[in-house]
Amino acid sequence: ARRVGSDVFWPRPRVESAVLRAALRPDTERGLGMGTGLDVLLGHCFGQRRKALLGLVAGLVGGREPASQALAQAGIDADARPEDLSRAAFVRLSEACGRYVQFPLQSS
Repeated sequence: ARRVGSDVFWPRPRVESAVLRAALRPDTERGLGMGTGLDVLLGHCFGQRRKALLGLVAGLVGGREPASQALAQAGIDADARPEDLSRAAFVRLSEACGRYVQFPLQSS
């Protein structure tokens, strides 16, 4: 939105500063909102992000078979790890998991 001079800080920094303006996108562009299965899925997966998705999802949907089906429906490799997925892939996976379990759940 605007630049901020170093003279307004004490002690005076040796870097330039700026005020940024951010606007949230509408819900239709952001995907699922707070308190949904997506939040539970993200918390669960990134709490153990070095594990393969098959095992992580199995813990949420009640077994490896429904987890395998949800991953296949979302078009995601079962051996992938959470950091390998895009935001869109997590939204697809959350929707696929919702067929097997009623969200929201408590993340473990």
